[in-house]
Amino acid sequence: MGSGDVVARLKGRAVIWWAIASFVWFVSIPLCLLLAHDLDSGPPPNLRTWVTVAEFLPVIAIPTAALSAGVTVLRRGAPMLASVNAAKGLLWCSVVIVLIALPKAP
Repeated sequence: MGSGDVVARLKGRAVIWWAIASFVWFVSIPLCLLLAHDLDSGPPPNLRTWVTVAEFLPVIAIPTAALSAGVTVLRRGAPMLASVNAAKGLLWCSVVIVLIALPKAP
């Protein structure tokens, strides 16, 4: 198996990981906005700070992906592998955000 095969496999994996991670990240955005709306429409204790946190929660996934890629480049020096790991960082952080933002039973 030549190096071209490895690069092609990594590119294929990167595309799949990025597609899944992007989908989950895009799903997290409306869920976080719904969470912010629920917090805002709740009873009197003013939760404005938590509304802002809920609105910006999906943004946390972006630096997580960049950090995953940066660590991979520093440790292994492989940009293609860094791309795959960035997608994995985005995916798993987005999954946690979705779990936080899912509507809970009252």
